[in-house]
Amino acid sequence: IPTKGQYDFNLMWTTDTQFYSQNAADTHVMTTQFQWIIDQFEAQKSKLMVHTGDLVNVYNDRSQWENIDAAFKMIEAADIPYMAITGNHDSRDSEADLYQEYFPASRMQANNPYWGGNNGDEDYYYLMETNGAKFLVMGLGINVDADNIEWANNVLKAYPEHTVILLVHDYLTVGGEVEMDSSYANVRMVHDDLVAKNANIRIVLCGHNHGVNTNVETFADGHTVYSILSDYQSLSQGGLGFMRMLKFDVENNLLYVNTYSPYTGKTEYFTDKQAEKEGLY
Repeated sequence: IPTKGQYDFNLMWTTDTQFYSQNAADTHVMTTQFQWIIDQFEAQKSKLMVHTGDLVNVYNDRSQWENIDAAFKMIEAADIPYMAITGNHDSRDSEADLYQEYFPASRMQANNPYWGGNNGDEDYYYLMETNGAKFLVMGLGINVDADNIEWANNVLKAYPEHTVILLVHDYLTVGGEVEMDSSYANVRMVHDDLVAKNANIRIVLCGHNHGVNTNVETFADGHTVYSILSDYQSLSQGGLGFMRMLKFDVENNLLYVNTYSPYTGKTEYFTDKQAEKEGLY
């Protein structure tokens, strides 16, 4: 775990909160996590909170949306900027009506000083700069198709000097491979037509599959992408409050990935596999 002097800024990352939203007995685990994010946001030198989808478990159950909405209202009341994209449980048959009602792009824009632009309610991006380094954080919803990819490509081509962090719900398997034949999302299209074609994409964050892993892939043009899976929903009480922090050391081109549960106080559950892969430790 790096000291504050070893990194420039942090992203708070949670995902797959569906069982917290669904089960009233476990909602307090989520609100404990969110309150810790609020309490520690400045102390951890944080810039942004991100959620990589499956906000709820049943896409048309309004009570679940009320629970996740209340949790994010805590974040908004603390003036913390955030991103929250759709997962497969937030949408059915390309319809995300309640997501669009509760988390429209206008809500994201109003809450975020980094606002860049959007493509409907499910796809949008933020622009950040710290210590001279420029970052673009893009979220793509679960219903990605060729039109979404075209929009994303056009945005990324307009910001070639920005390091891109891409948020998608489904991308890696628990085994750490890109899930090309996913039945939930068009992962192959995202990989082949977006990630492979944009040298400024350096990090992909995803949830969906239960567990943690990483993937390092170098494409034909020489750019390397680091993909990270994080999903604790299979644990008791909806995930025991586990989340990730991504701490960026701009000068040394390093990213520290820390795991923590504000609910249990523990710093690891699954055994991470970074040490097994070149370029990670």
